Amino acid sequence: MIILRRAILLALVCVAVPVCFPDFPFSAGPMIFGLYIAILLGIVFVSAILSVLPFAKSKIINAFMDIVFMIIAAIIIMMFMPQYDGVHPWTKVKQGRYPTKAQVYRGLSRLGIGSPQEWKDDFKDNVGTIKQGVKKAENVVVKEHKQ
Repeated sequence: MIILRRAILLALVCVAVPVCFPDFPFSAGPMIFGLYIAILLGIVFVSAILSVLPFAKSKIINAFMDIVFMIIAAIIIMMFMPQYDGVHPWTKVKQGRYPTKAQVYRGLSRLGIGSPQEWKDDFKDNVGTIKQGVKKAENVVVKEHKQ
């Protein structure tokens, strides 16, 4: 169960890094997948070694290890993820060039999620559609009630 949780957390890290640094070529996808497999195998190996220790059953120690593994995984992915400008994300972070809102929104749009303005517009459209559906349902109920 611990390995499954760590695999899911690692998958989230593997999605979060490209979202924060969206200026990557198509070749970054297979590279990140390969890193996911390699890091996951490393996590399984280290987890197996640590499981024989008496303190490994503690939830606090496991949570701490999850955090440590995910920080290390994020650093590894940022060190190897290619960018169009030739500067890896880890180098950008070391230089103090952190992701901006615009970069994160662009990364989310590459996943098909969109920007907050699009979320608001979609919400308004959905509310309008719901109101129309409620009116149709009221008409049907009133019509059936009269019969």
